[in-house]
Amino acid sequence: MSSPPDQPTPTQTSLLSALIKPALLIFAVPAFAWWFGGHVAADYDQRLQEGALAGIEREVGLADAEREALRVFYTTLRPSVICAGDDPAEAALRENLASVCPEYTQHRWIQRAGLISIGLGLLTALIGGVAVAAAMRSRAAQLPAFRVAWGSLRLISAAQVVIQGALCVALSFWVTAYFFELYVVKLIIMVAIFALWAVGAVLMGIFAKVDITQTVEGALVTEADAPEFWARLRALSAKIGTEPPVRVIGGIDDNFFVTENPVVLNGERLEGRTLFMSLSLLRRLDAAEAEAVMSHELAHFSGGDTTHSRSLTPMRAKYAQYLNILEGNPLCIPVFFTMLAFWRGFELALAQTSRARELRADRIAAENTRPDAIARALLKVAAWSSYRVEVEEALFSQSQVLSSVNIADRVRGGFAEFVGSERLLSLPIRRTPHPMDSHPPNAERFAALGVELPESVWPEVLLAPTDDSWHGRIPVAEAIEAVLWAAYEARFAAGQRLKVAIELTPRSPEEIALVEEYFPRLVFVDKDGADAVVLTWDRVEHDGWFMRHEDITNAMLDDGVLGKQLVLTGAGGKQKINLRTLPEQEQLVQLLGRYLGRARRAKEVRELSS
Repeated sequence: MSSPPDQPTPTQTSLLSALIKPALLIFAVPAFAWWFGGHVAADYDQRLQEGALAGIEREVGLADAEREALRVFYTTLRPSVICAGDDPAEAALRENLASVCPEYTQHRWIQRAGLISIGLGLLTALIGGVAVAAAMRSRAAQLPAFRVAWGSLRLISAAQVVIQGALCVALSFWVTAYFFELYVVKLIIMVAIFALWAVGAVLMGIFAKVDITQTVEGALVTEADAPEFWARLRALSAKIGTEPPVRVIGGIDDNFFVTENPVVLNGERLEGRTLFMSLSLLRRLDAAEAEAVMSHELAHFSGGDTTHSRSLTPMRAKYAQYLNILEGNPLCIPVFFTMLAFWRGFELALAQTSRARELRADRIAAENTRPDAIARALLKVAAWSSYRVEVEEALFSQSQVLSSVNIADRVRGGFAEFVGSERLLSLPIRRTPHPMDSHPPNAERFAALGVELPESVWPEVLLAPTDDSWHGRIPVAEAIEAVLWAAYEARFAAGQRLKVAIELTPRSPEEIALVEEYFPRLVFVDKDGADAVVLTWDRVEHDGWFMRHEDITNAMLDDGVLGKQLVLTGAGGKQKINLRTLPEQEQLVQLLGRYLGRARRAKEVRELSS
């Protein structure tokens, strides 16, 4: 019961893991580049010195004093320093070293780029650490801290990708050239392509747009629809000292929340304060409990929680999208883990703040109603939601198509039996179900409220009649629920039917018909209009041969001399499908993958049940 979150919250363990990986990865390439550039320069210096000294020893006609002076000179001579300098007195030496100075220059720049990259890595850690520390310390600091960190880190990460990409390209040539005295053109080209891909990914991540609109399933409960409900809501808002929501959406999701982020309802984008309430849960709460829940949600408005979330949400969504793009490119992985470390640290700070705000909202709800009312409401929401999950999971796991779904009736009808069973204590009802782990456990919330609600009284609380409820003050509630449940159960039934079709090994005409409903017989014709490939639920046929899907162990595309081919490997060997003559070759490849996936899943289920 709170503002809907946007992203999952990390744990302390995952945060430590996210700190170790950047330390290992972000400095790997630049540190190696710095060492390699210095090592090669020192090796070249030594070789040149040894060559010069050997030449001195071979030189005849030199006086001992002159020979010793030359030995001292060349022993202290460092060609790498001479090439990097601009002293006019050393101009003649630089001219003599003209053939090797360009190589020294390249390795000097490899070292410099490595040091710059290491410096940027340290700067990233500094900025991220300061921002996370500020966010931990104060909620007021979270927005400016994230804004500064996001603005800085995306530029630094882009620079890191460019520098490390360039280093990888340079090293792909020099490492093999130095150690093995050869270079692999294909390797250099491949690394260069990856580097350009990485730069493109970063640019796309920085400039790509992100949609933060939340889609909500429900129906508006207007003041004209429920005047008494709205009168109570306005009175509560005034009592708490906040403006009422612009709109109220009634639904059947097991949740209550408020938000100031834009929401989409039935295809329409809605701005401003929104309160979502579960009509299914509301009918389980008595008037005091419902008032406590509404007070809790309105307290998020009064405390500025939703305003805070509205400001942060666009940047967090942008950052999350940026992380996803970085993760998809191999050369961006070091930068990805560095950015991920800040993300998890900041999310941990948000979670801690959110937990405190939840306890504050509970306290305000208790002050406006009664502490035991909010505690009972939390228990009812947790138990009802847990049992609904149990019912839906049991229904969806059925190996036969359901003749009827009736989730709402099943939950209402079986709730009393659930409450009287040991399953009440085994299910995770000690937490309010929520997609973000920022809510304190219910036991902690009960303690903060000063309420004792031992397990022995749970059945009494959960099965107490709700003669007076806010649900009864919403005349349109029954009609809204009926429409929403009908739509939800139809989607559920369709999904369960598809799941059965995927997992079924059909043995009767009726079962085959069910599978063919989703995996029909398909014929792909060649450019001449002749049947070339036939795809059915259990096999693929082509040019006089067939292979059963469950017997195919591997399927791959091969761009051979004769054109693109689909190579299928099974127990009986390999078969090939020439795709060059098929106009719908992409559709064939995609659909074959889908049919193969179904066959493998059906085989897994069959083996598990045997």
